[in-house]
Amino acid sequence: MKNFYGFIVALILVTIIYFQQSIACYTLLSGFWEADTSFCEESGLDLFCIYFSDDYNKFGSRPCYILASQNDSLVLNEPTVATISMQWLRRSNYKLLSNSPIYFNITFKHIDEECVDVFPKHQQMRFYPVCGKIVLFYNSTITAVLYKNPLNTELKTISNIE
Repeated sequence: MKNFYGFIVALILVTIIYFQQSIACYTLLSGFWEADTSFCEESGLDLFCIYFSDDYNKFGSRPCYILASQNDSLVLNEPTVATISMQWLRRSNYKLLSNSPIYFNITFKHIDEECVDVFPKHQQMRFYPVCGKIVLFYNSTITAVLYKNPLNTELKTISNIE
C-alpha cells in the first residue's frame, strides 16, 4: 500500500511541476522575438523575427507572425498559427528555477510550400526562459536563434490595453 501512496504523490508532484512549467513557459513565449546580427550575418539575412500572440488555447496553438528579409526583399512574410507542445520525456523540462533549456515541439501551420525548404513546418525549440532566448531547429540544422525584444513586446501590450 505504501508503494501506491508513493506513486500517487509522485504523480501529483510531476503534474504540478508540468502545469507550472507549461503555464509559465506559454506566458513567457508571448511577444516579439528577433534574431541577433551574428545569426543574420551567418544565415545571409537582413532581418528575422517572430511574434507569438499571448492568445493561446489549451492545446498550445496561438496566432503567430514570421518575418524574414534578405537583400532588402521579404523571403518569409507569413501570418500563421504555431502549435507548441512540451517534450514530455526530457528531464531538463522538469527542473524548476534553472537555466536549463525547456524543449518543445513546434508546428507552424499555413507556411507556403515554397518557404518550407527554408523554414520547415515541424521543428523543435529550445527555450531558455532566464535569458529570453529561443533556438529553433530541424534535425541538426538550426533554423533560428531569437532573443525576446522587451521594448516591442511591451509596446504591443500597451497598444492592446488602450
